[in-house]
Amino acid sequence: MRPSTLRWRLYVLVGGLVMLLLVAVAATTMTRQRVADLSSQIRNTLRPAQSSTAALAKAYVDMETGVRGYQLSGAAQLLEPYDDGSNTASANHARLRALLAEDAEGSRLLAAVDRAATDWERTVAAPALRDENPAAASDKARFDSVRGLLTALQAHIDRRTAAVIQSWTDAQARANLVTTLCGGLALVIGGGVIVLVRRSLVRPVNDLVANVRRVAEGDLSHPVPARGPAEVITVGHAVESMRQRILRESARAARSSEQLVRLHEADRIAQDLGATTIRDLFGISLSLQSAAARHPSAAPALRAVTADVDRVLQELRSRLFDGDRSIADVLTALEPELAAPPTVTGPADTPAPVALETFLRHVLPLYPEATTVLITTSDTELRVSLTGPAAHDPTLLKEAASDHSATAIFEPDQVTIEWSTEL
Repeated sequence: MRPSTLRWRLYVLVGGLVMLLLVAVAATTMTRQRVADLSSQIRNTLRPAQSSTAALAKAYVDMETGVRGYQLSGAAQLLEPYDDGSNTASANHARLRALLAEDAEGSRLLAAVDRAATDWERTVAAPALRDENPAAASDKARFDSVRGLLTALQAHIDRRTAAVIQSWTDAQARANLVTTLCGGLALVIGGGVIVLVRRSLVRPVNDLVANVRRVAEGDLSHPVPARGPAEVITVGHAVESMRQRILRESARAARSSEQLVRLHEADRIAQDLGATTIRDLFGISLSLQSAAARHPSAAPALRAVTADVDRVLQELRSRLFDGDRSIADVLTALEPELAAPPTVTGPADTPAPVALETFLRHVLPLYPEATTVLITTSDTELRVSLTGPAAHDPTLLKEAASDHSATAIFEPDQVTIEWSTEL
């Protein structure tokens, strides 16, 4: 089944228009050919047959008139119509036989006329020319038989001519009807194309443009719904994915900004501690040592307290000035932001530089499932590898790795990102 896309809907409508055009052309061509055949039949057969039949009837009348004139007066010059009519009759008989060769009924009537005319010439005209047969009432009856058959032949040819003309008219009317119907259907399909484009393209695109404009003006929380044909839906989904990515990046930027603020605040607190608390603790340690020297009896207890103060002082100095938490501490702090706690392999108690902490904070939350953290160290290098299932959109991982100068290795079922720094 074809997809319900605007492209295929237009293909169907345009195909319908083309089909209508082909039907109209085929019907018109067939009808015009039929009309041409009928016109040729009228022009080359029926009209000449009508003319020849009329000429044949006139020729027999001229023959009958000549014979009767000669019988009444005996004047030889009165036989001239008979001679002309006889020649004309012979020529038109031959022409009619050719014209009516494919008309069985017409050929039968023509043969009957020929037999009746031959009988009239044999029994009436020939004896009269030899002065052997005076005019008689039966002569007229024999010629009336010829006249009647000629009238029947003319009526037959007239009926055929009228029938062919009616067929010509009907064919022309059918051609006009087919052309009109195809034109009407073409208008309907054209209107359907306009409505389809308006409903399936113009409206969805206008809605999509309005939603995209609203997002572009700053309302990133406004969703971009995709409605309409598949092409518009594809564009809408792409825009919606971009909007959601912008939201994620904005959230990440906001978190990074908050973390930066917290780091600045921690630095300020550290500076305050370095300026006051550590100095005070150092002063207390010196005072305790002085008191232990002045009071030997209390010296053991004072030395124990002094050792505790020195241990706290050393811890503070390590935290504030050596500055880095262990990698395990960083991973523990990140667990609320992860899909699942990571599996750690290697010396997790290694101090985590600020750059590593930033890298872990930015990259680990992008993995959709639990990851494996591999830690390797040497005298000159610290290397951390993150391995886990690929995200739906691997572009984010690739970009995050690039932002921290890390290497991303994409495999069919997992992604590995390697980060390293010199010690």
